[in-house]
Amino acid sequence: DITQMKELEIKKSQFAATVTHELRSPLHGIIGLSENLLVEAKDGPMSRSLQMINNCSRRLLDLVANIMDLSTLVERKKMRLSK
Repeated sequence: DITQMKELEIKKSQFAATVTHELRSPLHGIIGLSENLLVEAKDGPMSRSLQMINNCSRRLLDLVANIMDLSTLVERKKMRLSK
């Protein structure tokens, strides 16, 4: 049934938006805190580990953004095809 398919697409979009938000928020927190700690650590023994935490969290944030961008493109394509 077309109505059920549309409802499923809406739920899928809402789920993707929720998951993206739930991943982005803590990643922004990790990035911000690790940057603050890097400033305090300067070139101390923890700076390399903190830099790794910062780099990894930025990479994860990029991946989340790329996944969301891809899903948005797929949804737009589906909408164009259904018209």
